[in-house]
Amino acid sequence: MDGPKPRNTGHQSGVSLVELVTALGIMALVASVAFPQYNKFKARARMSEAKANLKGIHTMQLDFFGDHSRYGSFPAMGKMADGSRDCTSNEIGFEIPDCAAAKIRYRYEVTNPGGPATYRATATGVILEGCATEDVWEMRQDGTLRHTTNAMILCR
Repeated sequence: MDGPKPRNTGHQSGVSLVELVTALGIMALVASVAFPQYNKFKARARMSEAKANLKGIHTMQLDFFGDHSRYGSFPAMGKMADGSRDCTSNEIGFEIPDCAAAKIRYRYEVTNPGGPATYRATATGVILEGCATEDVWEMRQDGTLRHTTNAMILCR
């Protein structure tokens, strides 16, 4: 006697090559639709940094104006165009949370284009990987927040 023989159930276990290729094709199709949507989601989340910080600058400017009868200004700070970080202090007291961390995406600048009774705060940064167009937000002394250059539209 040779010992017990394996039972033949009439089918083999596992998947065929056709099933495997079909499953991979479906996964590739789902990924090709989901990936661009994920990038847009990340870009919108990154824009929230600029909007929140510009609103903070506006509040600080109102306080500064109340104390000094003029709006403050400061040169660009944050993530610079060359990738370096500038976290220096400024006259209105604005600080970028975790400025030295790699998470910040924008650089911030406040100018007084119409004299000391006006200000323009800008946030400029790259929010989409592979896109050199910078996203630009602007806040003026009346509290108006404008999206002057939308990188999501320009980098499709």
